[in-house]
Amino acid sequence: MIFWTLTQPAWDEANPPHDFLSSEEKIRLSELRFKKRRTDWLRGRWAAKKLLLQADPGCSTLPIQAVQVANEPEGAPYLLIGGSKRYPGILSISHCGSYALCALSDSKVGCDLEHIEHRPDIFIEDFFTRAEVQCVRESPEVLRSILVNLVWSMKEAVLKSIGKGLHMDTRMVQVDPPQGLTIKQVKKSGWKPVTVHSPAIDQPINAWWQLRFDYVLTLAAIPGTQQRTALKIKEIKLSPD
Repeated sequence: MIFWTLTQPAWDEANPPHDFLSSEEKIRLSELRFKKRRTDWLRGRWAAKKLLLQADPGCSTLPIQAVQVANEPEGAPYLLIGGSKRYPGILSISHCGSYALCALSDSKVGCDLEHIEHRPDIFIEDFFTRAEVQCVRESPEVLRSILVNLVWSMKEAVLKSIGKGLHMDTRMVQVDPPQGLTIKQVKKSGWKPVTVHSPAIDQPINAWWQLRFDYVLTLAAIPGTQQRTALKIKEIKLSPD
């Protein structure tokens, strides 16, 4: 199961919810210099904690400050309970604009959120594979920005799922956008599968995408060897305050 949430908190770093950070997180917050970075950081942690408390019945009665979001040396987030006990689920966080996207699963999972915007040719040539560049160039003009941001976002989600993030060459991930995609299909609600493969991993990669507002959302998951059923995806809706 993959639990996920997309939220737009009704606050920023100047007036966050009262006392939802652990003591360690308060120290980390004090080290962040820029307002936008602090706001993104706070929103991501707030969403991740709320997601855990609602997704796992065993954690539902925990005080929110007892849940801590820590980071691996390469940056991947993970959850600690009570400051020392590592939560067994895999966490992924992304933020863009005023939104935070989080995913939580017992499989290796990565999520990403990108605003649909124009990206120059040099960006595509530097970060996309030859096949991806060709696909984008042959796509209808009306879909080009959507496809570019879909491919880029999916690369980020996959790299997060394997624990590498942008420390790995993005061209090590090949995204095959759906053939014959139309605006009507793009705007269809819900998660849509997409084919992704990478020589960096010898396991199948499950990947999905959807549009919400002016954003592309992507999920990538690598099921464990004991996973015998298809992964299910469940949205957890959070109050914005």
